[in-house]
Amino acid sequence: MVHIGPDNRYGQENLIEFQHNLKRFRVDYRFVTAYWPKLNTRDYSPFISSILRDNPDVLVIGLYAGDFREFIRQGNLRKLFSRTIACKFIAGGHYENFSDSKDEVPLGMYFSGSNFLNWPDTETKRNFVEKIRHSTGEYPSVVFEDFYSAVHLLAKAIEEAGNPHDTKALIKAM
Repeated sequence: MVHIGPDNRYGQENLIEFQHNLKRFRVDYRFVTAYWPKLNTRDYSPFISSILRDNPDVLVIGLYAGDFREFIRQGNLRKLFSRTIACKFIAGGHYENFSDSKDEVPLGMYFSGSNFLNWPDTETKRNFVEKIRHSTGEYPSVVFEDFYSAVHLLAKAIEEAGNPHDTKALIKAM
């Protein structure tokens, strides 16, 4: 197994969590190495060359958003995904990864994800998704929904606290 993830705490925690669960479920594997590109890397060719030399059975991809999509594009050009099983477990199966990448996501790639577009299955949720889709022409992304929820949380907390500068009241309200 080879891992590639962002050179930050998220990337490192992603690998730690993945290995923890392999051990927890008694999965036998051999860890070869991990690669840590900087955020917003545009040229993944050195990493792809190294991964091709490593020749792993499984490549675990911890990259996300534009970095994930750029890595997929460049990996396809080098036929990386015909030589290994690719997995994207954390934030992998989200709508935006597929809507932006179209047919570039390799067939047979393993994903995890949550489908927040239709969960929870409530009228409020359906109205939210359709309203965003109608106004933007696209489904809302996970990040969009996170920000939307955060803004509403903050507005409600400020309303309850009565003063946006009263830190103790804001904490209590949240």
